[in-house]
Amino acid sequence: MLGIGDYGWTVLHVAARYSKPEVCQGIFNWAQENVKREEVNKLLLAIDKDRRTVFHLATEFCELEIFQGILNLTQSNLTREEVNRFLLATDSEGRTVFHMAAWFYELEIFPGIFNWAK
Repeated sequence: MLGIGDYGWTVLHVAARYSKPEVCQGIFNWAQENVKREEVNKLLLAIDKDRRTVFHLATEFCELEIFQGILNLTQSNLTREEVNRFLLATDSEGRTVFHMAAWFYELEIFPGIFNWAK
């Protein structure tokens, strides 16, 4: 789960990019039940070779259900400071998840990001 592939992706990066909602939810559930909080946090905060977090990929490629699953996993594992760092993390092009949502017209994701940022 914590392994990093050629792109610097963890299992959560891969799931956010390629998986169906039920696969992602299974991974989220398994991680919550079987992986120490510190390891889940490493997965959530990991950046790939383009400095993208799992949330960057989720905002660009995912269905709303997957985005919500990542959001739920993050809220239950990260501190407010870590959440802010996660939201404001910039990729190699200087984009945050807010930029990604706007860029890819993911309007249904904005309320979740804004509620999470409160």
